Amino acid sequence: MARRAVAAARHGLEAARGEMLPNVYIRSSVIRADSPGPLNGWIEGIGLHVDQWLYTGGAHRGEVHRSQAEVSGAIAALQSLLDQVTLQVRLSYEAIATDLERIRLEKTTIGQASENLRLTEVKYNNGTAMPTDMVDAQTALIRAQSAYVTAVYSYLTDLAQLQYAMGNDQRWLLDELKREETR
Repeated sequence: MARRAVAAARHGLEAARGEMLPNVYIRSSVIRADSPGPLNGWIEGIGLHVDQWLYTGGAHRGEVHRSQAEVSGAIAALQSLLDQVTLQVRLSYEAIATDLERIRLEKTTIGQASENLRLTEVKYNNGTAMPTDMVDAQTALIRAQSAYVTAVYSYLTDLAQLQYAMGNDQRWLLDELKREETR
């Protein structure tokens, strides 16, 4: 739509410039003259006419300047739109890179919390760990799993935002989710 606005503004500029040009047209006429005298027959005439306003108070120039301003405004609006899309794409891309790093780190954290829970269970079974130690280890594992799920959710949200900013179809995100679950 922004491109159409620029095209319409340019068309208006060309029309305004055309108003400053002279109007050139041809007129012709043919008449039959029947008279009692020596002038009997057809009389033809053709003329080339040029109309040019000598002074219009700057109306035509003002219209050209107004049209030029409309073209400049439409181009600026188009550039602003392109800049906004570029910014959205760049921010989404950087957020996706951050989310992937968070997912990788949370997988490591889950592994460490799982190992900590296993070691705490061994200690508890040997009688060297308190029940609160078991609860703390289980809580750490649940927090790590929750952080992982949150990172995956953020990753998928940022993928959707990237696709939206680029104007693409978002159905492929379901395939991406399935692929992420297998990682």
